[in-house]
Amino acid sequence: MSSERLSDLTKKRINMETSFEKNTSSPNYVGHFHAENMKLYAEDAMTTNEPWKLWEVNRYGKWRPLSKNPEWGTDRQYRRKPRPININGFEVPSPLRDLPNDGEICYIVNLAEDKVYATVWYSAQSFFKQWLKSGIIHRTKEAA
Repeated sequence: MSSERLSDLTKKRINMETSFEKNTSSPNYVGHFHAENMKLYAEDAMTTNEPWKLWEVNRYGKWRPLSKNPEWGTDRQYRRKPRPININGFEVPSPLRDLPNDGEICYIVNLAEDKVYATVWYSAQSFFKQWLKSGIIHRTKEAA
């Protein structure tokens, strides 16, 4: 692994830890860091014997499918896998509907040029929110 890649991963981990510290050190913090996702996971567990197949984990900056029940480590992020949508009989990956985390890499579809561009999400940028509303942002290049 290149030193540049290792440096990027270290920065992402520090950002994630800092975010966790901010969330848990708040006087209003109550409950587990992943409580909301645990609740969603429990809902999925009521509909299938293998709920982990519907979820992904992000550790060191890359989303990967779960292969077992999550450990709910505070050094990781968890999310439901994006569900496909049906357009004229074709199942295609659903665009993002929720705001990504600041610093998360997203993929933007440019229909005018028939190209996909990678970008880093920053919620302070108002045009990013417009792209989100337009349904042109995806978590992976393949989905875009």
